[in-house]
Formats: sequence, structure tokens, C-alpha cells
Amino acid sequence: MANKKAVFLFGAGAVLDWGAPRTICDREKLTCIPEHGSDEIKNRVCCLTHLMTDTGFHGKDGECITNKIFKVLSSKNNTYNSINFETIINVLEDLYAYWATQKNKESSNLYSLVDLKDQLEDFHYFEHSEPDKCTKRYSISIPGLQFDRLKDELHPIQKYYEMFLNELLSGIKGHVSKYSYHTSGKSVVFQPCNEPVNKHFCNWMQKFVADDYSLRMYTLNYDRMFKVLLQSNQLNVFEGFELDGAAVDYKQRIPPNLRRIISDFDSHIHYNLHGSAYWNIEESNSNNLLGYQYYLVPFGKINSPVTTIEMEKGRQLLLTTIITGYQKVQRTAIAPFRQMLSAFDRDCFEADKLYIIGYSLGDEHINDIIRNSRKYNTQLEIVLINPNFDKKRFVFDFLSHWGRTSDFYYKNEGEDRIVSPDFNVKM
Repeated sequence: MANKKAVFLFGAGAVLDWGAPRTICDREKLTCIPEHGSDEIKNRVCCLTHLMTDTGFHGKDGECITNKIFKVLSSKNNTYNSINFETIINVLEDLYAYWATQKNKESSNLYSLVDLKDQLEDFHYFEHSEPDKCTKRYSISIPGLQFDRLKDELHPIQKYYEMFLNELLSGIKGHVSKYSYHTSGKSVVFQPCNEPVNKHFCNWMQKFVADDYSLRMYTLNYDRMFKVLLQSNQLNVFEGFELDGAAVDYKQRIPPNLRRIISDFDSHIHYNLHGSAYWNIEESNSNNLLGYQYYLVPFGKINSPVTTIEMEKGRQLLLTTIITGYQKVQRTAIAPFRQMLSAFDRDCFEADKLYIIGYSLGDEHINDIIRNSRKYNTQLEIVLINPNFDKKRFVFDFLSHWGRTSDFYYKNEGEDRIVSPDFNVKM
């Protein structure tokens, strides 16, 4: 059993060397870029933001509705980079929430008190039939798509946005799979162009193990790549779902082991705080009653189902296998997200070292854990690795919360390296 703990938080920048898509880029529109490890151009996207603005459903004029939303958001913001794929998805989730109230008519929130139908008309375009009197089912026709025998449980426009969001999330999962797919028969992770970075990563992690650290890895990405790499190096890593051992190649769906997540703080772990392209969700329990259950599945599910639950009275929450947008706090309140986030919280309070790699500091519920962990764990050493690190923001959002300093908050220590001695932070 390790007696020291190293916590790792991986953001989008941590997987770029494996060919992962960027969050946003400086291009003007969606562009296909060369395949990772070659000069060949296929369908690798320049960034997820342009993927969002160029895909999904279309309006009356043929323009992508996501692009309409992007232009409206950009016109109301001074900084282009403040609008990204998560901002667009957040608007669609708000539209879903608004139309959910139009079905149940419960007066429990603002959405039920205001009528925005005319203002929102430009953000949906489809036709639907009236529910059949006997079967209570209807059909929806979206340009290029037809959905039949839909249950009359949701407002038709709410159902439209459910399908819209599922379409966009499927696109994200497809591009996650493009750089991280792994089974016993086929593995993108172990392609030749990845050999140097695979080796460097595994060697780096093995140094911590040799120095008696337990590896507590948390990712905000939607892959399980680091788990796969370390397992290939004979290092058992629990990812929250294994029943026995530490499976990488498996054939059955595996439910989360919630008891172990909330009680095991010594094992090497890799948890997906915002879900995974290799999870699936089922909307009914073993008795076929409404509920939800997440599973780790062998090949991932690009078009995995979604389900709706009511976490607060009058507010319907759309559950998906990956969490994006700005409703992460609500979604991380359900299992297994809740248990994994709780483990991250506790680990940060107990850690000897915290490595924050490729994270842009954009998730406030994560930032709050980091701030409080350093405030109460004064011996914690924090190392930030990010080529686009924002020093000014880190001072105001983190260092200034940890106390006063008699000197500068940070100082240069060589090329591309700064330190904050008073707070034991290296950047």
C-alpha cells in the first residue's frame, strides 16, 4: 500500500499529443486537418467548437441552428474565445429546459412564468404529427430525418432538443473514439505514431509508483486512454467499474462499483469526472421501471440513449454519458459522477502533490475544490503544466485566495517556468 498520494487532473490539453481535438481554434470555420501522425487529411476536425457550428439540425433557411446560436452569442460578447462548444450546448440545454415546462405547466420556476415562444422560434424547425389516440405515439420530421412512434411523454419541441443534443454529443464521442479507441482486436492508442508519447507517459507514472505514491488520476476528457496505457504496463488501475481485477478488454457491460469509489483511497485509479465515450446509459431498471444506470461498455456507444430525471421539482435534467455545457454541477449530483467527484475532493485534501495538466480553469466546481484543498492542505505541492497558462487569471482565481505574500505572487525561474514560493506552486 502506498503511503503517499499524487493527484493528477487532466484537461483537454493533456491529450493533444495523442491527436485529440482542440476545444477552440483561430480558424473561421470547420476545417479538416491532417490525420494524427501523418500528412493524410480525412475527417479530423480543427476543434470541437467549429464541429458544433457546422453540424446538427438546420433551420428554415438551411443554416445550422448551432451556427445561429453561435452568432447571437458572439454579438453579445466582446471576447471571441469566450464562446466555445460548451456555450452552444448550454443554450440548447436551456432551450430543452424551457420547453420541458411547457408540457407539465408546473409553476415552480421562471421558465413557467414567461412566454418566449416567439423569440425562440428561429432556433427550431421541424414538423410533428398529433399523438395517436390509441397508442399515444407520434412522429417528428426534421429535414433529412424521420422519427416515428415516439412516446407522448415530452413536449414535441423538448423532444426535438433532446434529439438535437444527442446528435451533437454523438459527434463529440465519435471524435473522442478517433484518438482513443481500444479493444483487443483494434487499438488506436497503440498505433506507431504514439509510441514515443506512450512510453514517456508510462515511464513518468512508473517513477511515482517506484517512489511509493498511489496514482489518483482524474480526467475531464471523455476517454480512458491513460488507464489503457498503464494497464498495458502491468499496473492495475481501477476506473470505477471493474467487478474483479482491472479489466481493459472485456465483453460484458459493467456497472459502477460505487462502494469501492467512495471507500478506496489507496489504489491507483482513473476516474472520468465528466463521463466517457465508453459508457452507456439505460433508462429503466431490472424491473423495467423508470430509472437510470450507467455502464462501462466494450466498444463505446456513439449514439447512446439519453434519459430525463427530475432532480428538483419542476426542473427536468437530461442525462447523457458525457457531461458538457454549464449544467455540470447538476449532473455531477448523480451516480457515479457524484462519487467520483467526492473522491477527487477528498484526494486533493489528502494529496502530497497535485498535477494540473492541460486544464484551462474553466470549470468552477473543479476550481472550488482546488482552491479549498490548498487552503486546508498547506503542505500540498501544486504543479501546473499548460503551454497556454494564464498567469494573471491564476493569481486572481487561486493564489490570492491562499493568503498574502511579502513578495511577488510568482517569479520567473528559467524559460517557460515560473514559481510561487509562498504557496508551493510551480507553473
